[in-house]
Amino acid sequence: MTTLKRSSKSFLFAALLITASQNQPMAGPMEPVPLDRGQAPGRIDLFTLDPDSIVIERLNIPASIPQGSTLTIQRPGLTDSPLAVIDRVINLGLKIWDVIDKNRPIADVANQYATALPEGIASPLQLENWNQPHGEVFELTAKNSYGSRVVVVRYQVLRTDGGAYRGQGRYLANVSVQPLLVETLWGYRVNVKVEILDVTNEGTSEDPLAAMTLVLKWRIETPVKNAQGAMVYHVRGDGLMSEIGSPSENLMAQRGIGAVKNQIP
Repeated sequence: MTTLKRSSKSFLFAALLITASQNQPMAGPMEPVPLDRGQAPGRIDLFTLDPDSIVIERLNIPASIPQGSTLTIQRPGLTDSPLAVIDRVINLGLKIWDVIDKNRPIADVANQYATALPEGIASPLQLENWNQPHGEVFELTAKNSYGSRVVVVRYQVLRTDGGAYRGQGRYLANVSVQPLLVETLWGYRVNVKVEILDVTNEGTSEDPLAAMTLVLKWRIETPVKNAQGAMVYHVRGDGLMSEIGSPSENLMAQRGIGAVKNQIP
């Protein structure tokens, strides 16, 4: 009987211990650490960036031409210009504009474009025989040091080419870079801008061939590490488009003319 009483007391004591432990607050998961370098020294490794993983490649998908876009020149050859100099090529559009600002895509084909037209011409509408607008799609991706994708940016290089003035030359209108997709993990920020380096005549005085070189400058930022670089594109009035300055396969492994890719403290 004594043994049974002791067992009962032991069982009651154990039950009280279990009940008491259940009523105590248990240690749960850590609260989310804000993106503050000074407040979260132990979590900074979450925002790593592997520079060697940053790749820009051309995608085998058609460009997306906005409906009703000014890229389509529907009224060619309206007026002549006595001041036109066909072998001198100028840009009547912008020289620099933002494509992505702090992960925010800026799509404005009506205003963000450059041209390569004869000097003395006021508008592409004064030229004729324009081709339909077209372009190429590119994708920039970046990974962290653990091999996970942290940035995906998709953009397209658009243009309208082939325009002639009084039957002479092949010119460019509405050359633009427009964003299609911006995806980033929390803590990663992307900025992309375009700069027109020059417009030239790669043809002859009698048969001008307008050409334009544009640079797409990108920058990826994290609380602890940044990277930046550039892609250089060359477009012509005969429809030719080429990539110079840096390869599409890997911007770190092969550096061409004009390629920029630096680590920024």
